[in-house]
Amino acid sequence: MLKKLYTFLLIAGFFPLLQLIQFRLAELIGIQELFQRLIISSTISAILFWMVFRKFIWLKSPENDANAALPETSDPDRLVQVTREMKKHIYDLHNLFEISVNLTSILDYERLVSSYLLSIVGQLRSIGAMLLYPSKDNWKVFRPLHFKGFPIEIINNISISVYHPLFKRFHNKAVPINLQDDVLISGQDKLLHKWCYQGISLLAPLMHKNRIMGIIAVGKKMSGEPYSQTEVEMLSLMTNMASVGISNAKLYHEMEMISVTDELTNLYNYRFLKKQLNDEISRAQRFNHVLSLVLFDVDYFKHYNDSLGHPAGDKVLQEIGKLLKTSVRQSDIVSRYGGEEFCAILPEVNVDGAYHFSERFRRQIEQHPFYNEYVQPNGKLTISVGAACFPRDAKSENELLEKADKALYKAKDAGKNRVCLFSDTVYATD
Repeated sequence: MLKKLYTFLLIAGFFPLLQLIQFRLAELIGIQELFQRLIISSTISAILFWMVFRKFIWLKSPENDANAALPETSDPDRLVQVTREMKKHIYDLHNLFEISVNLTSILDYERLVSSYLLSIVGQLRSIGAMLLYPSKDNWKVFRPLHFKGFPIEIINNISISVYHPLFKRFHNKAVPINLQDDVLISGQDKLLHKWCYQGISLLAPLMHKNRIMGIIAVGKKMSGEPYSQTEVEMLSLMTNMASVGISNAKLYHEMEMISVTDELTNLYNYRFLKKQLNDEISRAQRFNHVLSLVLFDVDYFKHYNDSLGHPAGDKVLQEIGKLLKTSVRQSDIVSRYGGEEFCAILPEVNVDGAYHFSERFRRQIEQHPFYNEYVQPNGKLTISVGAACFPRDAKSENELLEKADKALYKAKDAGKNRVCLFSDTVYATD
C-alpha cells in the first residue's frame, strides 16, 4: 500500500507528503527500487506532457491539422494517409515509453549507455551512434567512450575540445542540431564539416545541472533520407531521459561504493570483506583452489595515538592503507578490518605464498618513515601479521577469520613485529 501511495504522489506532485514516507519506503523496498520508482514516475510525467503537447499543439498546427487538411468531400486517400501518420505517431510514442521504462530500470552505467545507444539506432533507424565523454588523460577533450555501428577507424579520429563553439551553443540552448542543414557548418567549421563527411548527422548534449557531461553523435539514416523535425525532437527527449538515467546510475554507484568503503583509508570495509570472503571461498571450493587470509595489526598503536594525537594516528592508518593497496595483485582484496587492523584476501595463494607476502609487507612497514615514529617503544612503527589458509586451516569463512585472528595474536604474544601462520611454527624476525 505504501509503495502504491508513493508512486501516485510522485506522479501527482504532492512533494510535502513524499518527505514523510520517503525514508520509511527506502527501508522497505531498498534504495535501488526507490531510485527506479523516482526515475520512472518523472519520466512518465514527461512523456504524458509531451503527448499532450503533440496532440494539442503540433497536430493542431495549420500544416499538420488533419481535419483542416481534409476536403469537404473527405477524400479517402487523404484519410488513409492521415490515419497512417497517426498510427505511426502512436507507435513512436509507444516505443518511446518502452525505451523510457527500459532505461530507468537499469542502474548499471555500462549497460545503461549501451541500451541507450541501441535505442537511438533502432528508433531513428540510423547507421550508428556514439557517446563522447571527457578523456581520462585530458578532461578538456571529449572522445568517443561508447559507440554502436560506427567503424573503429572513424571512432579513432573523433575528438572535440571544450573550447569549440559547439559547447557554447549547447550551453546557451541545449537542443540537438542537424549537421546537414545547420548554419554552424555552412563553410565556417572544418571539424563539424569533417564529422558530417564521416557520416554524423545529429549532435545532442547530455546535460546535468547546466553542465555538459557528454555529447551524443548520431549517424545518417539507413535510408539516406534527412531526419525530420519529429525525429530530432524524439532524440532530444531520449537524450534528456538518458541524462537523468546516467546521472542517477553514477549516483547509485557512488552510494554503493560509499556503503562498502572505509571513509578514512578508502579501502573496502568489513561488510564488503565478509561478502567477498564468502564468494572467494565458494569459488575456491568449486575449482579446488587454495585461498589465504592475512590480518595486520599496528603494534602499540594506542601508545602512538596517546603520544601524538588522533590526527597523527589517522594519517598512519591512511599511509598503511595506501602501501597495502599498492603491494597486492589486482585480483587480491584488501580492506580495513577494524580499528588499527587490516586484512588481505589472497586468492590462489598457498601458505608459503601468504608467508612471503606477509613478511615482505612487514619489512616494508618497518622501513617506511612514519611521522615521529621514534615515540614508539621500539623506536619504529611496526606491524604484527597473522595468516591462515583455506582449506588447510579452515573450511568456512568464519573459521578462516577465526584462525587468522588467532595467528595474529600469536604473533603479538611472541613479541610483535613478526609474521605468524596458523600452525605450530612461528616465523620470528630478529
